Amino acid sequence: MRYKFIHVLFVTQVILSLFSITINTRECRAIENLPQWWTAEFEFNNPGARSRGIGGAFAAKADDSTAVVANPAGLAQLPGLQFYVEGRFSTWDTLEEPWSGKNQAQFEPVFNMFPPPFTTTRKAEIRNNDITELSFTCISRAFEIKEIGFNAAIFYNKIANNETEMSLPITIHPSPLAGAIQPSPGFNADMDLNISEYGLSIAKSFLKEKLMVGASLSVVHLDLESSFNATSKDSAGGEQGVLIPNALINEAADINDNDENLALRIGALYHITDNLTVGANVQLMPTLDYDVSYFNIIDGTIPANPINSIELESSITIPDVYSLGISYQIMPSLTISAEAKYIEYADLLREFNFNWGSAYYDFSVDTYDVDDIWESHLGMEYLTSVKEIPVAIRLGGYYEPAHGLEYDSPENSPVGIFPGVGDLFEGLMDGGEDILHFTGGAGVVLMNKVQIDVAADIQDNGKKSSFIISIAYQH
Repeated sequence: MRYKFIHVLFVTQVILSLFSITINTRECRAIENLPQWWTAEFEFNNPGARSRGIGGAFAAKADDSTAVVANPAGLAQLPGLQFYVEGRFSTWDTLEEPWSGKNQAQFEPVFNMFPPPFTTTRKAEIRNNDITELSFTCISRAFEIKEIGFNAAIFYNKIANNETEMSLPITIHPSPLAGAIQPSPGFNADMDLNISEYGLSIAKSFLKEKLMVGASLSVVHLDLESSFNATSKDSAGGEQGVLIPNALINEAADINDNDENLALRIGALYHITDNLTVGANVQLMPTLDYDVSYFNIIDGTIPANPINSIELESSITIPDVYSLGISYQIMPSLTISAEAKYIEYADLLREFNFNWGSAYYDFSVDTYDVDDIWESHLGMEYLTSVKEIPVAIRLGGYYEPAHGLEYDSPENSPVGIFPGVGDLFEGLMDGGEDILHFTGGAGVVLMNKVQIDVAADIQDNGKKSSFIISIAYQH
């Protein structure tokens, strides 16, 4: 009994030590307000076609190698050796979004009944490239050392992969300050965001395999390439001033950087009965740094800071995720699973940088917001056989509340060189929309060793669809 107590104490100490390492690596900086971040998408779905087929409700099942992400404790359920590989295809529709400001009417008296100085008759275009990728691989194995049994695994997981291009048009109407000048600048931005991780997991069972605990420690790698530019031009294509005669404004920002840091996942599974299991998982994610090069020129009439070129160290803090799930086997052939997942998207705004446009537009950190959310996941798996080949059919879905970057233009605050342009930005930085995902999939087991699973994830707004195929070999 004393030996078992010391062993449990040792495992607990290892997990707490890993926890302290990850906490100490956290830094309090955040992304900047460059347009390419306005529509950046983050999804924290568990890998695996089985998991996606049942709506991602996998924290309380976690009975294949994808447990290293969904719930590391689930590794303790796996016998022998398992090799797992997953491929994913994601496709987006090109979006044409209207964007306009809520307060433009208040500027008409300021300009003696002239039209509002900033409007747009065109739509912002957002294009996401389709992505085909190797999204997850893992090798897991059961070990026994001096009569102590445990499971360990090494894995690779893709956290985010987006290739986005944006075109944002603006029309500037004439005003007493600008004379007859009517330039039409456009903001153009692109972003290639790639976040992946390489990790090690370990899990052990206790209390006659009723309780399982596990942890995954990984190195998260950021690879970010991004650019932004805006140049004012008149209707003939020549470079002209904006609200100030003979002034020329060029803006640009470039990012080409990478970084690594540690992430930690801690999970537990408890079999209340043979048919009822509960599970919990905590994902403590890191902060990843990158450098941004800003370049602005204001030439002709502004004596202050006519040329401004700066290097800024920024960062992205990947949101922490907390999951709690339950799985119930209604009958030998039917299991239902549910999971609640809390995602701290507000981490993205820690020490938010708003250098872009701060000299000209009415921006401040208090005008930006990102909401933390609760995701709800639900799914079922039905087992049958076709000509003695085991077949699984899966259905599910999950609710993803809006969690995009939101900009709230201050009321009655037309300040800066470009009054009111901030109101326009509300049209795109509106916090996003609530999304309902419908999922489904199927799987077969061949020769009692090879399992092949497929799944699809379709959004109710039709903007994105994902298709997953995974192959697991168990010996």
